[in-house]
Parts: sequence; C-alpha cells; structure tokens
Amino acid sequence: AKVPGEVHLALFEHGLIEDPLYRYNDVENKWVAWSNWTYSKQFNVSNEDLKSQQVDLVLEGFDTVAEVFLNGQRIGTTRNMFRRYVFNVKHLLRSSTCNLLAIKFVSPVWYARQEAINYPYRVPPECPPDVQHGECSYNFIRKAAYSFSWDWGPSYPSLGVWLNLYLNMFDYASLEYVTCETVVDNNNWRLQISTFLLVSGQSFGKSLKVIVSISQLNVTYEEIVVLRAIHQKHDNSSSIKMWWPYGMGDQVLYAVVSHFELDSKMIRIGFRTVDLVQDYVQEDNGLTFYFSINNQPLFLKGSNWIPMTNFLTNQTSDEADWLLRSAIEVNMNVLRVWGGGVYETDEFYQRADELGILIWQDFMFACALYPTNRMFLDDVRLETIHQVVRRLKHHPSIIIWSGNNENEGVLANNWYGISDEDFPMYKSDYVKLYVDVIRDVILHEDMSRPYISSSPTNGLQTMKEGWVSKNPQDVRFGDIHFYNYTMDGWQPAFYLKPRMASEFGFQSWSSAESLLDVSRPKDDWKLMGEFALHRQHHSNGEKEIFYEINQHMEFNLTSKNDTEHFIHYVYLSQINQAMSVRAQVEHYRRSACLGLCGDGGTMGALYWQLNDVWQAPTWSSIEHNGKWKLLHYYARHFFSSYLISPVISEEVLNENGKKDDVIQFYSIIDHMYLDEVLHNSSNLTLTVSCYQIELFYVAKIWTFPYDQVFIRNFLSFFLC
Repeated sequence: AKVPGEVHLALFEHGLIEDPLYRYNDVENKWVAWSNWTYSKQFNVSNEDLKSQQVDLVLEGFDTVAEVFLNGQRIGTTRNMFRRYVFNVKHLLRSSTCNLLAIKFVSPVWYARQEAINYPYRVPPECPPDVQHGECSYNFIRKAAYSFSWDWGPSYPSLGVWLNLYLNMFDYASLEYVTCETVVDNNNWRLQISTFLLVSGQSFGKSLKVIVSISQLNVTYEEIVVLRAIHQKHDNSSSIKMWWPYGMGDQVLYAVVSHFELDSKMIRIGFRTVDLVQDYVQEDNGLTFYFSINNQPLFLKGSNWIPMTNFLTNQTSDEADWLLRSAIEVNMNVLRVWGGGVYETDEFYQRADELGILIWQDFMFACALYPTNRMFLDDVRLETIHQVVRRLKHHPSIIIWSGNNENEGVLANNWYGISDEDFPMYKSDYVKLYVDVIRDVILHEDMSRPYISSSPTNGLQTMKEGWVSKNPQDVRFGDIHFYNYTMDGWQPAFYLKPRMASEFGFQSWSSAESLLDVSRPKDDWKLMGEFALHRQHHSNGEKEIFYEINQHMEFNLTSKNDTEHFIHYVYLSQINQAMSVRAQVEHYRRSACLGLCGDGGTMGALYWQLNDVWQAPTWSSIEHNGKWKLLHYYARHFFSSYLISPVISEEVLNENGKKDDVIQFYSIIDHMYLDEVLHNSSNLTLTVSCYQIELFYVAKIWTFPYDQVFIRNFLSFFLC
C-alpha cells in the first residue's frame, strides 16, 4: 500500500473492491471501516544516522486510532486524526539489520461506539438519519465528522496514514514551528516572531545562535539563545506594504526565515489588521457584526468549503487550486472552512494568502455535543495549540477562529431531546470545551484575530448569556444559518435581514456528465428511483427539489422516457438552485445598510456550499470533478463589485390609487469603489429593457440618469 495512503484506496488500486463512489458501493464497502488493519514497513538506517543525538519518528497525520510498534516494541498510540505525534526511537533502531515498523489501526467505527457505550452518560447524537446510510458516534473520535456520513456525502470512515511519516535526526535541536503575529500601533507595525524548537534531552542549557531574517525589509537578527522549547523576537517597523483581501488591494507577502547551523524554516506573512465590529445599534436592536480589514469595512462574499474528497490522500494541490481560483473568478473574497471536515493543508492556506481569499476557520466540531473527560480535553488542547494555532496563525488570510459549527444551536434549540434537568450539565460541558480549552488557548497564543465560540452565534450577546444564548439565530446579533425548502426561493420577501448569513442554500443535482462516472444511465436515471433516493442524503430532499422546481417551471413526476426525464430534472434543479441563491444573496446585499428600525446591517453572505465529495444532489456550486454548476456562473454576477439588483414589490398603490406591482432597482457597490462611482455617476446611464418572455423580444426600454439610482440607493417605477 502507498504511504501516505488509505485502506479503501489501497484495496481499490489492487482490485479488491470496486470504485468507492460507484453506485451503491458506499454501503457495499462498509466492512472495510469495521475491520482492523495493519501497515508494516522494513527499512534500514546507517551507523552514521545513529550518531545523531536524537532520532524521532514523526507522524504528521494518522487516521485515526492506532498502536505503533518498532522492532516489536510498542512505542505509542494515536487517537487524534488532527494531531502530529513525535516518538523518540533512537534506542530501538538497529543499523546491523532491517528495522520493522508496524502500525495497527483499530476500526474507527468500533472504537467510537465503544467510547460512547463506556461514557458515563449520553452525549448525542447517537446515530445519523437512516437516509445517510451512515455510522454512529462520530463525536467520540477525533476524526473528520463527515467521514461517518453527512447530508451531502457518503459514509467512508477511512483508515490509514493520511499525512507524511519520517525519521527526524538531529543534534541539539530541530525547528518545529516559526510563527509570527503582526500588530499595528500608531502606524508602526510590531512583529512577534516565535521559533519553537524540539530539543534533545542532552542539550538543555546549551547555547545556539538563532538568525531571523526578512530580506524584503532588509532586516536580520542574530541572537545567542539558551536552548529551550521557544524563542521569541520582537521588532517594530513602519516601512511595510499592507496585505489586502481580493478586490481591495494587493496581496503583499514577506518571507520570514529562521535558521541556525542545524536547521531552517521559512514562512510568509502579510501585514493586515482585522476587527470584528460589534457596536450597539439602537436600544433593544442588538449589535452590528461585520469585519473591518485594515480599518476598511468589508462585505463578505463567499461560500463554505468542505473537504474535497472522502479520501484525503487522493486530493491534489492542483484540484485545490482550481477550487480557490474558481472562487476568485466569481468575485468571492471569503471561504469558511467548515467544522465537520479537516484543518486544511499548508498549501491551501498559502494559496489563500496569495489570492487574497479570506478564511473563516472553524475548529473541527459539528452538529453534536462532545465528551469532556480529561483525556478528551487534554487531547483537544494539544490539537488546538500545535495543529491549529501555531501552524496557521501567521497566515494573513485567516480572519477568525470559530469554535464549532452549530453546536450552540444544538443546545439552545434542543436538537436531540435533552431534558431540562440535564441541560445545565451539557451546558457546562459546552463551556469547558469551547471556552475553557479552545478560547483559553487562543487568548494565550494568538491576539491577532477574533474568536467566536460557535457559528451561528450572537457574538458578544452569546458571551453575555453565558456562552449559550436563548436564540443563536437572532437576526439582531452575530451570524445566522438559514434554510427553508417550503417557501418560494425566488421571492426575496421570504428572507430575513440578519447581521450576517454564513450558511444558506438550496440543493441541485450534479450534472448528467458527472453522474455518468458513477452510475448506469439506463438502470439508475429515474426520478425518485432507487439510485436517486440512495444518493440523496437529505431527508425529503427529492420531494423538496421537485416542489421547488414546480413553483416556477412545470415538470411532471413521470414520463415515458425515464432517462431523458431525469436529465431534464437534473438541469431544472440547477436552474432553481441558481435563481434561489441569487435572490437570497442579492437580498442580503440590498440589506447592507441599517434600517430605521435597526434591521438589516447585513455584511456577509456565504452560501452553502462551494464543493462536493461525490456526485449526488447537494448544495454545492462546483461538482466533484470541478465542473461549475449554473449557480457558480450566477455567482459571478451577484457577487460583482458593481451590481444593479432589481426586485418587485407587490401591492403598492399606483398614481390612480390602485394596487400594482413596482419594480425597484438597487445600486449595490462594494465599499472600496464608492468614491469612484460617486465621481462618475453623473456621466452614467441606467438602461432597463423589458422582454416578452415567450418570444423574447424587447417590449419596452427605459433610460435613467444613473445618479438618480446612486444617490437614493434605489429607483422605483411601476411596471407597464
């Protein structure tokens, strides 16, 4: 088997199982995750290698629960997919004969269930809905939650070596991390550069010269330090160029190199400030909730990022780059890395830095309550310090840490039937995990960006209410997640006016071209057929899609030609998704200004979701093979920096005192372009063309000076 690699992929590559994504194989292959598996490798080391003072076996990422043996001796265990493990193995290595490394993986499904059974009380959810064909107790194992199934993906609880493993040989010390925080004070930038060292046991107290350099600023520091775990250096500088998000300016990055005679590491940093502004609006009308980057308010335009595949060792940097560039192509400036997946690769965040894509980073907890025994909390603390904050905090693209996905709502809205008597216990557990552990680490490790305990959340109001608010979806505070599949998604009147919408969306099917790879058209392409219902992991999802389509496009449930009928259904589902999300995004953008009653002030729209893990009906705008859905093409328009957004207001009294329809054209301009448009508005013209929809000819044309629209923010007139 390949390493890095996973058991499912190894079995597929050797012809022992079929393509995991083909037809019903997510169910056919369940036995793999219920089995235990062993990886073994023979290798040699030289006498010269063993002269090093320290030889560590470094495990960058094991998925998930395993015992590690070297030459028959147990050297340690792993139980957290997100952690890096380091074991000193010099005393076990042999130069005279081959060495044998054996990794014995335990079934993650069995392990999670045993942990849940042995826990002193219930920690829901126990199992996913039947429609997901998934596995139970994902909250009892520190592993990507979606791998046990989700409403947009299959159940593939993978096992294997998902990141590199290697021997690290060194004398005295080895560089583990280089981190940097940038803070501005009176137009001077203060840098705190920290170098974290792995130090051999014989070297504590010895001296070493550490050199830190930033060549673009012509800055070099040299210092003799006494070996310990961390070395810090501070610097003040005013001669820098700032890093800006996409659409606001250039993405200027500076290389910071830390080295000594034995080792070196380089990171790239950007100088930017980020503030999460939560100011009082009016009495009883809540708080604002928006991001200010380099003291410039910014409307967040983007989507939610899920893992690219169920088999993480199979993804490539080119595929990630395609998705990130696809976001930029349609004028997005932010992606939220969702909390049921994984912390992404270094290359992902580096590319986000280069492209100017802001990252809203969740911690990996989603839609569940979690155990809080000492072993679990200690494990999460180490995960938070090493794999998240110290590894990632130098990236200017990351603008916020968020403790979890929807878990405050799990408690506040009682998703899983917790009794009133038990609620204080679960709330206490919640605070232990997301406040006493994760927030505590953030406050000690990174003051360069804000932290919120959950999404959705009421922000400061949630803190005021003891970290679990009565209604985390209160539109007067924080962010909301909004889904409603029984309304007319094309009508903006049904949508709320929150401070920020960080999740919302509608389902559509992957295109027929994509489905060809995983199905048999003649057997499988049937509306409400076995394949369609198997692939649909959202309860009542197919009925909802059919209902939404028929609100605007007449479509029958049955046809003489099932295959052709299904192709039409797939296409219409994408039209409905694109139109519905467009209506919702433009509604949020029109609501950016605060209303007279304190409503609105909407400063972000991140639809669910950007990408896919398989070919199925999901909320994505990009299919699993990278093909854009119609929604993604629409996003180029509704996320544009300059947007004329029409909306029909019904039952308005016309000049004759009768009720009529009024169409309003809103001028929506990103904040950084306001001055430019104001300067040129008197020279611009707004042209409105009315088409006869059946024959598609122009029935009437209106022309207006654009400054009428710009100055009032919208223009209204009655339809003829």
